[in-house]
Amino acid sequence: MSARRIAIGVVALAAIVAAVGIAVMVRPRPDTGPAGPTGTPAAAPEPSPAAGGALAPSTVQAVEAALAEWVAAWRGVDSAFDLRAFRSTQTGPIEYASALPFEPGNPSFVRARMPDYAYTPDRTRFVDPYIDLGPDTAVAVVDLTRKTWRRLLFCGTPCGFDGAAWLSADVLVVVGYAEPPGGPTCASPRSATCPSTPLLWLFDFSRDVRAQYEAPTAPGNIYPTYTRKKIDELPAN
Repeated sequence: MSARRIAIGVVALAAIVAAVGIAVMVRPRPDTGPAGPTGTPAAAPEPSPAAGGALAPSTVQAVEAALAEWVAAWRGVDSAFDLRAFRSTQTGPIEYASALPFEPGNPSFVRARMPDYAYTPDRTRFVDPYIDLGPDTAVAVVDLTRKTWRRLLFCGTPCGFDGAAWLSADVLVVVGYAEPPGGPTCASPRSATCPSTPLLWLFDFSRDVRAQYEAPTAPGNIYPTYTRKKIDELPAN
């Protein structure tokens, strides 16, 4: 499947926010307490970007704060990596590939990971960016109030997801990678030396808006050094 078909409910939004109330996809630190990270919702997002538009400065700042390790990992592969170089490639309403009742029997849900998922500041929703459909991957959002599990993004082997974070109570950022434009250039898109295109999706659930952004192709991939390690840190079941 081409990396350009990143979805059945693909991409992410033009909503831009200030960096307030960020919940990152990492294990809760001791100072967060058992309830996990909390915070204040960010400012209202900006209008949807035009095709080819850049991330707003406030969004760049918010993503750099929420996903600092991810940014550093890409800069380790490509010293020219810069969130300001991302450009919008797709925008539109949020689409859900699957909408299921949230329950333990859902095979894509790993209950043991609940303390480690990235929650909204009010802890009513969380995102799982590491759904393993072997060999495919997906991202889903769980609404604990409505008790729903909804798949936002899906990737075949030419692409994948590195992580996710909430920039506010309603704005979610998901990050990942895809094979370069024009098709694969190596046997394994996940190898450290395989050229890859960094991707970023923004979702604004309050406005039902999503947008996808692409960066210039990097000379390698962070999957072995960053993404795989993040997945291995999570409980298996």
